[in-house]
Amino acid sequence: MKLSRALSVVVIGSGALWMGCAEEAADLDSNDAPALDAPSRIPLGGPAGSTGTNNLPPPDVHENKLTLYTSTQAAFGTYSGAQWDIASTTSNNALVGADGGRTLIKYAVRCALPSTTTVHAQLGADEYSYTGQGLLTTTTDWLTTALTNSQAQDLFTCLLAHMNAVGVEVPINLSGPSVADVAGSDGSFTWEEALWAVKITPPGTVKTKLDFYVWPLDDLVDCANYVEQLTDRVCGTYSGPCGLTVRTDRATACTEDSHTGWSCTDTTGTVVLPAIKTRLKETDVELLYDSCP
Repeated sequence: MKLSRALSVVVIGSGALWMGCAEEAADLDSNDAPALDAPSRIPLGGPAGSTGTNNLPPPDVHENKLTLYTSTQAAFGTYSGAQWDIASTTSNNALVGADGGRTLIKYAVRCALPSTTTVHAQLGADEYSYTGQGLLTTTTDWLTTALTNSQAQDLFTCLLAHMNAVGVEVPINLSGPSVADVAGSDGSFTWEEALWAVKITPPGTVKTKLDFYVWPLDDLVDCANYVEQLTDRVCGTYSGPCGLTVRTDRATACTEDSHTGWSCTDTTGTVVLPAIKTRLKETDVELLYDSCP
């Protein structure tokens, strides 16, 4: 069946903004705040990579991506003396106050923060907690410091790889220069799907711009209508422009390092972006792509 028939409309709840300032963070150089453990992983995104689950609804990303980008421009957390809380900023409060924003936070934390880290948020009487999965090696300090532009691009590339319009959890293997490499994570992920990358143009003479790129790999290219199906996977029911470019210039735009993985250039051919490669289990392919052999 066509993916478009399987899509469910995600209603973005506006919600009341999470109000009230969090307690001032304790001195992060003191012994009061716990150390942020880096993932106990090889700091390269080689062949094994890491395992995630791609059930991030596209509308949640596209309605909230610029707000999340603003959140990456400051430390994401404050330490209350007992736990890490999401810092009370305009952008963070907007994300916490919306259903789609909270879903985006969940996946952003999974990508960016170590598996030893949980961050909390309060919205009225409701409390939310989000635990990292340590998928990226470049963003582990986000709780205490703003992300650089390249780190923010890594975060959004990880989110892009997790987007899935069909509403069914699908396990995926991710690998690349910025992805944690966990021995044995590749397992039964033998179906090579695509390379993903995000280019962020920071605010300046133009507004912040996020360009989403995807290069289908050979297994996906064998599927009929793969461009349409990739577009469905990333854009879903979102009615506005979703910023995705499905590219067919992998042979000239992308290069693979046998130790760290793939890197690709933007459409100008001048900016090199670390890419994330995704693989699926053969048995799960039909959940995302209904025209594959």
